[in-house]
Parts: sequence; C-alpha cells; structure tokens
Amino acid sequence: MFNSLGVLLITTMMSFPFPGKSWKVLRIGLYNNTPVEQVVFTPVRGSYEIIGNGAWLGQLNEGDMLYVSYSDTAITIMQKGKPWERLDSVRLVTNRERHRFLLRPVGRNLEARVYPGHCLFGPGAGGLLMVNEIPENYYLAGVLLAEGGAAAPKEYYKAQAILARTFLVSNPHRHATEGFQVCDETHCQVFHGVDIPDKIIMQAVRQTRHLIVTDRQGHPILPAYHSNSGGETATAEKVWLKKIPWLITQKDLYSTKGPHYLWKRQIPLKEWKTWLAQQGVPEDIPASRLSYIHAHRTYTYRAGNRNIPMQKIRHDWELPSSFFSVRVKGNMVILDGRGFGHGLGLSQEGAMEMAREGYSYKKIIRFYYPGTLVKKVKNK
Repeated sequence: MFNSLGVLLITTMMSFPFPGKSWKVLRIGLYNNTPVEQVVFTPVRGSYEIIGNGAWLGQLNEGDMLYVSYSDTAITIMQKGKPWERLDSVRLVTNRERHRFLLRPVGRNLEARVYPGHCLFGPGAGGLLMVNEIPENYYLAGVLLAEGGAAAPKEYYKAQAILARTFLVSNPHRHATEGFQVCDETHCQVFHGVDIPDKIIMQAVRQTRHLIVTDRQGHPILPAYHSNSGGETATAEKVWLKKIPWLITQKDLYSTKGPHYLWKRQIPLKEWKTWLAQQGVPEDIPASRLSYIHAHRTYTYRAGNRNIPMQKIRHDWELPSSFFSVRVKGNMVILDGRGFGHGLGLSQEGAMEMAREGYSYKKIIRFYYPGTLVKKVKNK
C-alpha cells in the first residue's frame, strides 16, 4: 500500500533555492534499520523554517531545539516553553546551501548526525519517518565519506562516486512506496550525513558528474562493492545464484595490501560440533574430518557427508567474510579468513591501493568490472 505521506513528499517536494545550483535533488530515508520514536532537531549552522501540515509554524535558529515524536500514527512537535502540537507531517526547510542541522535520536543507542538540506518528518512503520532532502552532490559526498573514509586517494573517490551514482540510476524508486528514494544503510548505500564536505571528495564528485558504469548495451550495471576481496573476487553465480558477466572471480593482489586482508577466529571444538549437528552433521564425527584447507575461494564447507554453504557459516557466526579455511587444533577450531564483505565487484581497499600505485579511476573500474564501460549520461 502506498504510504500517504510518501505521496505528500513526492508531490510537494520543495526545490532548493540555492543560487546557480542545478544538482538533482534526492530524498534519503534516515536511520532506516531502527524504529525511532523521538528525535531532537537542532540547527548547527544557519536557520530553519518549521512547516507543519503545509503551514508556517515558526523558525529555528542555531542551537534551538525541536522535539519531534511519533505516537498513535501521528507526530507531535514541541519547542521549549511551548505545548506539544499534533501534526500529520513536518518539514524543516532552509534556503542556504551552507546550513546544517543535527538529528539526535532519543532513547536509542544511535549516534547523532549532521546533515545539509531539508528534513521531513511523518508517521512511518513503527516510528518516525525521517527523510533528508538534499542535492545529489552532497549525498554522493556523504556516501564516499561513509564508505571510504576521509583519507583515501582521489582516483578511488572518483571510482566510488561513479559507482554510487550508477546505483542511483539503477535503483531510482527502491523505496518509493515509503516516501523516499534510497535508505541510508547497506540495503542501499551507507550515508550518515555530511557536515563540511572534504574538498578532495567534492572534487571527485564534480569531476565525474554524469558518469556511470554500463554494460556493452548501455544499461547501468548493478555496482556491487565491498571492503576487501581477500585477494580474490567472488562470482555472482555462486553468491547470488545469478550469472552476471562483470561480477566474476579473478585474482586481486591489490587487496592483499589492505588492513582487512586477513582475519582469524577461534571457536571451541565442542561449540562447532554442536552447531554442525544442527546442520545435520553427526556429533561423533572425528575432528580429523572437520578441517577444510583451501587456497582459493570456495562456496561450500564439507563436513562428513554434508556440504554447508560458506555464506551460512558467515551469517550464523557473524564472520567478516565467507572466504576462510577451517582447521582443528586441540580442542579449538580455527578459521583462517581473508577479506571483508561478500567479495563481489570492487574491493574498496584494493581500489585504494590501485589509486596509490597510479591507476586512474577508469582502470580501477575496468579491473573490478571487466567488460563494462564508463559513460556520460545527461540528467542522471
């Protein structure tokens, strides 16, 4: 069912009156993984107008606090010294590009974050619907900051910016029924706001404007990426059970220089056997039949007569990746792992190393997505 507030947000979207700016405006769902019942909204730079149910209600200046709560399928707002007001929707809007606001969830172990642009509130699924409405360049800068940190090489940032933009083109309406386009978590792309954008990151976004990655037919690709491949990328046919020509297994020596190349996990043998029994492996299986050593990616773990998907082991034991060997040492099972993430597409640490070694963003993309093209697409 289409969310009524979603209709409101889409049909009454407020444009940005920033002089000389022509960036596409996006709507980002905030704190999307965790229901939030109350937040404090505070301008940290500039002022914001309060629009409730389409009517002007007042102005917030730097340091002012507005409490926004969800209850009984509606939202309420309160300023210091003023009574609560019950509303269907609230918009906090600004007319200056440099203005910023801080959101601080109340009663949840969630970090406060600083955002540019407008903020929209309404009733959501189990809590507040919070939407950040911002120019695309700020969204992309926030994704680059969250995904790559603040000290990566510029050519890596360019590659990541192109991939983030390609994701938007490939998924223009992923959360449309919820009132926004993309969320701020790994389901879409990680975005935790942006205060003062890093100059190198903003340059990377601007210098790659309109560029996306396509297949040979000109269609935007699904730009999978992860932290570290462990020295060998994965194939979509094994991970997603779907053949995708540019998501294939290949040697990736660049990732072997990254901080998340290797990892180790030790598990008591008794606990390992108990878990295996839940998968149908007899508990009396000899320990000698539990070791599984391999030099390359494999997608199943052989224990006795059972083949267990490596992805299931990763999920159940909360491991960094599904690329690991198993060996038994005394009363412990040792997992010798490689990489961080699903292993598909671009390895971020590998791409950073390629950039440090002088490779351009185009060569980085061609390496991790063989057979694809970097193309300029207007109005994307």
